[in-house]
Amino acid sequence: MNQKAFTLIELLVVVLIIGILAAIALPQYESAVEKSRAAEAVLNLKQIQQAFVLKNLEDPNFLEAYSNGDITPQDIVQTLSGGQWSSGGSSYCTKYFLYVFEWPEIAAHRSNNITACSNYVGKLYSIYKDVPPEEDWETYKTCLAYTDTGYRVCKGLDGFETEDEREE
Repeated sequence: MNQKAFTLIELLVVVLIIGILAAIALPQYESAVEKSRAAEAVLNLKQIQQAFVLKNLEDPNFLEAYSNGDITPQDIVQTLSGGQWSSGGSSYCTKYFLYVFEWPEIAAHRSNNITACSNYVGKLYSIYKDVPPEEDWETYKTCLAYTDTGYRVCKGLDGFETEDEREE
């Protein structure tokens, strides 16, 4: 008799091959998605940095007003989109990042749970840059990794110093 069907062994081999491919491809896909999110955060940090540059050029004494609380980051950075400012205008949050302005650093904190534009739980990594008039503001770029995923992302950012904060 001439039967035209797959044997159980053939089906098991196909399922095994698909499982192996999925086990290899899924982490690579997740890593690529996370790297694209980090690239978006780096672009936002660059945009924030440029807003501070312009403000510094317009008014070299703005740091005093900023330190006194007369000017908030929201007053300086008005071009961000895709998120919301905290009630005091001191931080900005999107679905994946919390942007915090702590003179002279600006930071993008990546976590699994950002709520109320202030609480972030389960940090994966944080990206830091400086703003003018801080000395060497153009070259200060640091990424702190808190997880394995964060470490891979930080290592993939060009020009960023990577610090590993993972628990051993």
